[in-house]
Amino acid sequence: AMNFVFDELISYFEENLVRDYVIHVVGSGWKDFLNNMQYYSENVVIHGVVTDDGLQCIYNQCLFSLAPLKYGSGVKGKVIEAMYHSLVVITTPVGVEGIKCNTLNSFKTAREMTEECNRVINSENYWLQTVTGYQEYLLDSYSISSLDKGLRI
Repeated sequence: AMNFVFDELISYFEENLVRDYVIHVVGSGWKDFLNNMQYYSENVVIHGVVTDDGLQCIYNQCLFSLAPLKYGSGVKGKVIEAMYHSLVVITTPVGVEGIKCNTLNSFKTAREMTEECNRVINSENYWLQTVTGYQEYLLDSYSISSLDKGLRI
C-alpha cells in the first residue's frame, strides 16, 4: 500500500488535487520501511504508533482516510473506524470487502482516488451524502439495536 502511495498517488495528488494535502501515516513499522525505501515527501507525516487520543486528534484534522489495501480478507477495522469518524474513505476493492454500504466506493487507480478526493473537496453536499450513508450503515449493522435485532429468533 505504501509503495502505491509513494510510487503513484503522491505524484498524482501533486499534479491534480485541488488543494494542499498532508498524508498522516499511523502504525508500527512505517518509519523503518520508509527509511529503507528512501521515500520522502514533505506532505507525509509519519506518526508511528499513537494513543487513542492521538489518533482522535489526527482524525479531527482530516477529511479523508486513505486505505489503498492490496490484500486481506473480511471487514477492515480501519475502514469501519474511519467511517465512524465521518472521514471519506478512499480505498480499493479489498478495502470494501464485507461492507455493504451504498456510499462506500472503491477505486483502483491513483487517478480515480484523486478524482474522488476532488469531488468531496468541491461539494459539501457530496461529502454530507457520503458520511450520512456511512452513519446509516453503521447504525444498521454495528449498533446495539442492530445486535438486538440479529439475536431475536
